[in-house]
Amino acid sequence: MLEVQGLTACHGATLAVRDVSLHVAATELVALVGPNGAGKSTLARAIAGTHRPVAGSVRFAGTDITRLDAAAIAARGLTHVPEGRPLALTLSVRDNLLAGAHVLGSLRLARQRLETVLPWFPGLRDRLAQPAAALSGGERQWLVVARALMAQPRALLIDEPTLGLGPHAAQATLDVIAGLRASGTAVLLIEQNAALALGIADRGLVMAQGRIVADGPALSLRGAVGLGVAYLGNPSREERR
Repeated sequence: MLEVQGLTACHGATLAVRDVSLHVAATELVALVGPNGAGKSTLARAIAGTHRPVAGSVRFAGTDITRLDAAAIAARGLTHVPEGRPLALTLSVRDNLLAGAHVLGSLRLARQRLETVLPWFPGLRDRLAQPAAALSGGERQWLVVARALMAQPRALLIDEPTLGLGPHAAQATLDVIAGLRASGTAVLLIEQNAALALGIADRGLVMAQGRIVADGPALSLRGAVGLGVAYLGNPSREERR
């Protein structure tokens, strides 16, 4: 579904992503984890078309999208959810959701899509008329994810969805993301909280200093002796003894 080959990108004057290759299959959830400053967000922006890579290629559903802009990439079904919960806080929850469906081309289709998405987020249905500013941090994150799903993405690239959330809200948010596989959506989940992300993923990638330094089954990476302290910030049980 998503194939990245030899991608190199800068953040300002700094070479932040160095010759990165990865793939995400249809209905697969891949967690990209690593310490702050590893280059994860720059990689996400380069894939999604909001940042021009220096070298390498990105293919989505068999088509080279490396030189397409963000709008064209989103229209093809690859939706990027950047970190920071970007929402129109003065608009209602309903209007935020409908705005996410603009690529569908009609209000009728957007309303139909709304009825498909809301069952995944039952806490939002009773808040549709309220402004997004009235939501809690966890509810705002659910709204961000729900709005992204309104576009009927074939793949979702989501960056730091648990940032700033308490343990319960963080786990609930990741549980929703994990459930997207059942709808046929491929997910590349970028997370600094490696333990939570690898706990729901099929496969994990570890990024450090702009490079992928480990790739394997998520649960194997989560328990790897030595990997936690070096890159993940969550020592395994053996390392804590």
